[in-house]
Amino acid sequence: MGMLKNLRYHNTIKSDFKKLSGRELKEYMDYLLSLRIPLEKYYFEKLNGAQKETYIGDRIKSLDWVQDYEFSFMSSKQKEMYIFRKRYLSNDEFMKLDNSIKSFYIQMAVYTKIRLNDNEFSRLNDKLKKEYANFAFEFPQKVSIKMSKFLTKKNQKKYIEKQIQRGVSLTPEEISDLSDFSKKYYYKLKNINEIRLLVQNVLNE
Repeated sequence: MGMLKNLRYHNTIKSDFKKLSGRELKEYMDYLLSLRIPLEKYYFEKLNGAQKETYIGDRIKSLDWVQDYEFSFMSSKQKEMYIFRKRYLSNDEFMKLDNSIKSFYIQMAVYTKIRLNDNEFSRLNDKLKKEYANFAFEFPQKVSIKMSKFLTKKNQKKYIEKQIQRGVSLTPEEISDLSDFSKKYYYKLKNINEIRLLVQNVLNE
């Protein structure tokens, strides 16, 4: 018991730590949990199952960034809670999600006006790309040219109409990123708009 009293988290010698009995180890880990501080991976792995659940619950409530080993331990429900409270995930955390939780994160991201960049978007499967693009467009939120090809045809038409109304002239590179359907609709509206402007100019002369 004397050794246990002398142990402190920041000055614990791991060789002494290994000498603790099972009961002493549990008591010491309970002490660390009571401090509500982030634990290094070495100490996290010394927690028993119930202690890990308590620790992870506290980490979720803290709103701090969690480490990979902490995030990987979380259940699907805990990851949803973390997403709901944190509202933002790093790329590494995002890629560790299964598709059902990615879908949950996508909805949370749109609701809280967090945009996926093109790199994050490219890592989604096609089903999730369609879900994010359409959900973001209808919220509404800015959708990039690369994302627009995953919109429904109805939303692709609305997207092109918005670009034309804003007077946006797409570059050849941007046009190449459009779906074939959007390309045809873009050129059609662009030609109509140019004719309309030409007629207006003639009438104003």
